[in-house]
Amino acid sequence: MAATVSLEDIVDALDALHDEFTPFLDLETGKVETVSRELLLEAEEGDEDDEDGVESIPEWQRPEWEIANAHRRQVSRAIRAATGLI
Repeated sequence: MAATVSLEDIVDALDALHDEFTPFLDLETGKVETVSRELLLEAEEGDEDDEDGVESIPEWQRPEWEIANAHRRQVSRAIRAATGLI
């Protein structure tokens, strides 16, 4: 079953666009999540074989890391919401 997505959450994320963060729509949960561009860059520069790369990430930042890492692996779980949904 498809996740329910709040249009208000999407609009809020787009209204709050910031140079340091990128919003993503998590297709599994229907939630809009933000990921720091620094963490996205770190995930994109990560080793393809290192699926986790979690050792250097603080515990509080690991949910954000999972989204950044899913984006790096191009898992269809998260789509960038910065310029639109599709």
